[in-house]
Amino acid sequence: MSGTVLAWSPPELDIIDRAVATADRAEDVRGLYDVERAGEARMTVLVKLSAEARALDKQVVDLVSRLEFGVGRPKSARHVKAGIARHALKAVKAVN
Repeated sequence: MSGTVLAWSPPELDIIDRAVATADRAEDVRGLYDVERAGEARMTVLVKLSAEARALDKQVVDLVSRLEFGVGRPKSARHVKAGIARHALKAVKAVN
């Protein structure tokens, strides 16, 4: 897909914004985890921060999986055949 410009719908742009914000929060949580680990290293706090980071990572993956990459949903063979028939009919009518 190099060189291809993707166009996002407004709902997809919202998903992207939410995924970015969630990824930023996950990084903040990882920073807190590192600070806690270097400091008091309280096990309960480390476990909670680790669980929160995992939950945020999962949320990012879930959000990104809702995006459609590429040209859209593929058409069924039936729809393609019907489209070809319509265009052929238009071409015949244009000639007559």
